[in-house]
Amino acid sequence: MAMNAKTERSFWERTRVFFQQVRTETDKVSWPTRDEIRKYALVTLVSTVIFAIFLGGWDMVLIEVLKRFFTGTA
Repeated sequence: MAMNAKTERSFWERTRVFFQQVRTETDKVSWPTRDEIRKYALVTLVSTVIFAIFLGGWDMVLIEVLKRFFTGTA
């Protein structure tokens, strides 16, 4: 089905309005300060490292348990 100029113009107009509304809404957002972002990033990094160590430890324990179970070593 061929699109006429009016339909095409309508699409571009709707697209322009959409991006104007997006801009208006992002201006209303209370963005965190640079210092807050650093703090959040540090908390995320530390939490990730702690969780990785915890999971790695459990992984090693379970591997050892399964090795002993399947090889019959007590």
